Amino acid sequence: RAGDSASDLFAFEEAASQYELAMQALELQSRPDPQQQVELLLALSGAHRRSEMPEPSVGAARQAVMVAEGLDDPELFARAALSLADSVTRGPLWGTRAAVPFLERALDACGPGPTSTRSRLLAALSLGLTDSTNLAADRDRRVATADEARAIAEQIGDTQALAKALGALHFAMLGPQWIERRLPIANEMLGAAEASA
Repeated sequence: RAGDSASDLFAFEEAASQYELAMQALELQSRPDPQQQVELLLALSGAHRRSEMPEPSVGAARQAVMVAEGLDDPELFARAALSLADSVTRGPLWGTRAAVPFLERALDACGPGPTSTRSRLLAALSLGLTDSTNLAADRDRRVATADEARAIAEQIGDTQALAKALGALHFAMLGPQWIERRLPIANEMLGAAEASA
């Protein structure tokens, strides 16, 4: 609770310290609750991310993914994979595809149905497939993945997922050959952002 209170006050470094203390207390228990462990690790990763500390954010998110994957909770596993992907994109691991295997396994776990979770995972996967040494690599797959995320978000009417999908699609289409398609997508992004605000 102290970590949540500090985070609410935008004291993210203090929040991270409180979450670390909570993790230590949890580890002292004879049988720590793995679901609670994942929740704390996700909160810790988020606090580090908001403190502009990508390495510890990635570390906590990676731990959360490893624990969550062993639980029978596809939503929690997806949240952990999305947290890892978000942390990776904000630091030196961007463009290394470090989160891709976890995002792919989370997609398998969540199933093929049109859900907000699936749309968000697909959008994150499209971004995660970016190779910083060659932005044209896997472009067709990145565009198709983001297009699928967009279609799902539109189908279920989730404007926040749609904004993420459109952002991924816009990024996947970097380059002069895509300029005619990018402009309408940018306008859609603005509309989706306004609708989800």
